[in-house]
Amino acid sequence: MPVLVAPSRREILEEEIPYQRRYTETLLEVARENLKLPRDHAVTLLEDNVIQDWTDLIRTIRVPTLVFSGGDSHIPTSSQRWIAEAIPNARLEIIPGDAGGRHFLFLQNPD
Repeated sequence: MPVLVAPSRREILEEEIPYQRRYTETLLEVARENLKLPRDHAVTLLEDNVIQDWTDLIRTIRVPTLVFSGGDSHIPTSSQRWIAEAIPNARLEIIPGDAGGRHFLFLQNPD
């Protein structure tokens, strides 16, 4: 099984800053939606997405799974490749950046 190596904080920031500049309005829209949550739910959501390590759980998935990513997302596509490889019979779709494939592709390009 391939090992997923986390990028350094510097690598994340170098990719994140231009991303945030380009998609400020989308990020603000998502933030506004998250602010509608009760604080304890917002904290749980943040913890689940940022702090938790889901590696072991991902390896237990045994249902047909579509893993998708935007080619221009600040999240490296290698992480989605690893997820697709860790789930038996998963299908991976990388949406190219020029087709709307960014981090919030479900908001930025719902078609």
